[in-house]
Amino acid sequence: MNFQLKALAAAAVLAALSTPALAADPVIVKLAAPLASPQKVVAGGAIFSCAGEACVATNPASGTADFATCKVVVRSVGAATSFGTAAAPLAADRLSACNESAKK
Repeated sequence: MNFQLKALAAAAVLAALSTPALAADPVIVKLAAPLASPQKVVAGGAIFSCAGEACVATNPASGTADFATCKVVVRSVGAATSFGTAAAPLAADRLSACNESAKK
């Protein structure tokens, strides 16, 4: 009986932790030049909504904030001045490489 109570308590804790509080931070791309019109870009398992000088993926997957995704977005909408989440932005050298590789 004690085991069942512990299992139930553990299940309740896991349910509480799986709420949106654990949702991934948005991946934000700041663009070097503003877009003339809004665009959507599918990359890294997410949809980036782009308008003005930014693109945002509000429901990113685990690989959305990586270098490969940066290249896809930059090829679609132009050079970026920053890429990543607030907690984990792409390093300056990787961002530069992303912008360069997207030109090819």
